Amino acid sequence: MSQLARRTGKAPSGAFPVPVLLFTAALAAAGITGGLAGQQLAVSDALPAWPTVLSLLLLLTVAPFPPLEFQYRDQVATIDPFEAILAPAVFLLPPLATVAIVAASEALSERLQRIQPVKACFNVAQWVSAAAAGSVVFHLLRVDATVSPRNLFALVVAMLAIHLVNLVALVVVLSLVASRCGRSWWSWRPRWFGAR
Repeated sequence: MSQLARRTGKAPSGAFPVPVLLFTAALAAAGITGGLAGQQLAVSDALPAWPTVLSLLLLLTVAPFPPLEFQYRDQVATIDPFEAILAPAVFLLPPLATVAIVAASEALSERLQRIQPVKACFNVAQWVSAAAAGSVVFHLLRVDATVSPRNLFALVVAMLAIHLVNLVALVVVLSLVASRCGRSWWSWRPRWFGAR
């Protein structure tokens, strides 16, 4: 789950064109809609025990602290375990709860890292939409609430869906920024595949 490095501080003038803001809003809306629609697919609407839910929230929040960084020339990529921790959340939680816990943990994590607000909003929206897609895929393919080979296969496919949504979101937002800012888009570096 490689990620592009995050940077704090102010963004350059014009770095966040209106299409980026609209795309961020569309991602968030898609995530919320997916979570609501996915509730109809859930085997059970019941949440696991509160210690489990709070543990997932805490682990997802602290996943990027500290990230493992790789640098090649002036580009930095980081790895954190966010996606790995998201897998049990997708398995254990109904879709709407998955979306809610991802939104809360991402928002808190972004705040703790003092990420520029527009980048932070995009990162939250990106993960909310990805989590909704993965959760819907998982609940479409699972057969019951047990840890069976079929359900583990469903989880693998769900994680691939999450990965794909993140990749598409990244490509689209970088294209939107590049069309407005030329080569300066690379300095924006949104979170990618759990990237910080």
